[in-house]
Amino acid sequence: MRLPQAVADLAFQIKALLPASLGDIAAASGQSLAETGASFRILRDDQYRFQAVQTQPLYQGLVQIALAQRSGFQVCAVILLADLVQRDSADPALAGLWPRLQARLQDQPAVLRAALANGLRQAVAAGLIALPEPLLPALCLTRGPKEITPALLRVARAMRHHEIYAVCAAGPDLQASHAALIASITEQDGILRPQARGVVWQAARQPDALGFAGCTALLALNALQGAVPPADFAGLWADFAAETLALPPSKRDPICAALRLLHEQEAGFAPASGSFALPVVEELD
Repeated sequence: MRLPQAVADLAFQIKALLPASLGDIAAASGQSLAETGASFRILRDDQYRFQAVQTQPLYQGLVQIALAQRSGFQVCAVILLADLVQRDSADPALAGLWPRLQARLQDQPAVLRAALANGLRQAVAAGLIALPEPLLPALCLTRGPKEITPALLRVARAMRHHEIYAVCAAGPDLQASHAALIASITEQDGILRPQARGVVWQAARQPDALGFAGCTALLALNALQGAVPPADFAGLWADFAAETLALPPSKRDPICAALRLLHEQEAGFAPASGSFALPVVEELD
């Protein structure tokens, strides 16, 4: 289930990049701006798959710009990649585009680079294209653990005393779990001591409970550090995606950034849960 996330990430980039290049695309497609806008609305409704007859002039215009590497190349390549990963077979006319796109990855902003690299990786895994060189794993990462871990620790350390008490009171040994959780947060950079693991997991499975966000952030941190199996932590997203997305951005974004890293590392985690794909976190405060 990696495909929905790849398409969602590419769609995010299309929305950001398209306005600056709409005129170039309209000219290459032989359409007016109004006609091009109408074609894009159809394409968006079709999840960026070129299925409708009305979008074929648009497709030809995008191909023309992308192959010639003219102004608008970036967004045209993103759109064509979003279509490619959802096809049963690749368009032979675009065979030369994908190596050129791979060669440009290093020059792209991190969020765009990761979306493109993961889209290319999806296409290669599906047997749709072959690239001249293997994709470097680092190119597929929006950000690394060194950037995400401090943000997760801030969320955990933002838990108030009454929240920590409530988390530990739900377990069989309040005193032991309370001491272990405090020590985990303050002395061990968030790595959970054994006596704290049970109550932290319990709170992270109860979205209405005090400490839900802080405990989820702790488990995310431990998953990034290998102290918790990533697939186990990913189960929380499958069960509580809507509740996680409803958290305030200062708590939601570090957790979603951690989930995204596990996904991009291919750590046994595919983030699409029903209709929920991971949001793009452009900056971590």
